[in-house]
Amino acid sequence: PSIDAKRLLAAWESVSEVVPQVNRSVWSPTDGSFAPEGVRRTTGFLTLDGYHFERPAMVLNRIENAPDPQCITVTDWAKAQLAGKQLEGLTPLQVAENLDGYAEVAQRALPALRSQMGSNVELKETLNDIDSMAFLGRYYADKMRGAAKLALYREGGRQDRKYLDQSVAHLEDAVDEWKAYSAVLTPQYKTQIGARANSMDWNGTLKYVEQEVETVREEGDYPKLRFVNLTNGGSIPTESDLRVEIEATDGNGAPDVNLRLNGLVVHAEKKREDRYVWSASSDELLKSLEAGMVHLEAVAVDKNGLRTSKAIDLKVGTVSKSRKDGWKDEIHAVILNEGETFWDGEIRTFPRLNCNLTLADDGALALMGVGEGRLWGTNGKANRPKPHPVPFRFYLAVEDGQMKIYREKPGRPKVIIYETKKPKDEGTYKLGVTASKRLAVFSDTDGKTKTVWMSPVRN
Repeated sequence: PSIDAKRLLAAWESVSEVVPQVNRSVWSPTDGSFAPEGVRRTTGFLTLDGYHFERPAMVLNRIENAPDPQCITVTDWAKAQLAGKQLEGLTPLQVAENLDGYAEVAQRALPALRSQMGSNVELKETLNDIDSMAFLGRYYADKMRGAAKLALYREGGRQDRKYLDQSVAHLEDAVDEWKAYSAVLTPQYKTQIGARANSMDWNGTLKYVEQEVETVREEGDYPKLRFVNLTNGGSIPTESDLRVEIEATDGNGAPDVNLRLNGLVVHAEKKREDRYVWSASSDELLKSLEAGMVHLEAVAVDKNGLRTSKAIDLKVGTVSKSRKDGWKDEIHAVILNEGETFWDGEIRTFPRLNCNLTLADDGALALMGVGEGRLWGTNGKANRPKPHPVPFRFYLAVEDGQMKIYREKPGRPKVIIYETKKPKDEGTYKLGVTASKRLAVFSDTDGKTKTVWMSPVRN
């Protein structure tokens, strides 16, 4: 009864905006993929790359006079900044300012509120909760600023070191905010293991928060790539063998370098000091090239896991540059013909693409890239309880021009748990994977490929 109710409400209400603001700016729909209080997902700590750079902003359902603007991702913002463009929406730096603002309202009110609490334990714990959420908001504000400046550094080709230094400074501030957050929570809550959110241990998480600073700092020393004997936009005659030489250097030692030609992994010759060589003698992909556009992409990974890439396009013979991305939709391999099935527990590997296709025992389909994680997939429908005495089986098939995932078991009707859109035209269709690592339902008649469905780039 002695508390200033209006002041308490204002503080409580303000920090209640922290998680919604964070969740709108970097979107993921489940507690398994985003547990904000522990900056975790099921697989562990949410790094800058796994959080800010891999996830979109929440797409808002627009209504007339809606007060909340659409948030802009750090990558989109950085690209616009470097191009001198203005994007409509809430920028990452504005999100950070909002988060600090919510924290400021609450923490400015806390001294007076604590002076009024007396021996009221419930009130004391509630005020601590408000304080902890304010520090959490400040942590995410600094993490957002760090991500935004890192995005400027990356999108600028890692040329302007000041953006990297600013990113590191913001992340060092985030460490201090996390320590303050942990100091409020530790006396009041026990650590715990969540079913999907993993470990909620604030002191234990500190080492990951601190490691993030060093990981970003080390981006100043990243693999550098250079095509030695080829230039972007160059041309070679048809039926020529191609030789590719790349120079790759890194302060942490020689990086691993892979080369892809139109999306396909090329086998390399033996490395020669800081030179990497691919030729027709090491891989038939480089032998007697046919007329067309050739896209070469080199990817280097250093000992710290930092990745960089460099790509060039070449003309083979007489060809229009407008077809330079045509390779992306080419079918690399047929996965299923009509009448064939792909059962749960099976795995189909595509070595040239460095990816594989799996169907889990809950019917979840996943196209996985080596070092890239899930490229695309569907949700499953688990057997419950687990283990189930007579579990459902799942299989993938192509029927009526559609990719379908079925669930079945003896004594129960078959159920379709996922299917693609039915095509307008009849025909004999197949399921394949493209050179750009996308699943596709297509028909192939008289040498002409017609694609009726293709999976999104990533989800």
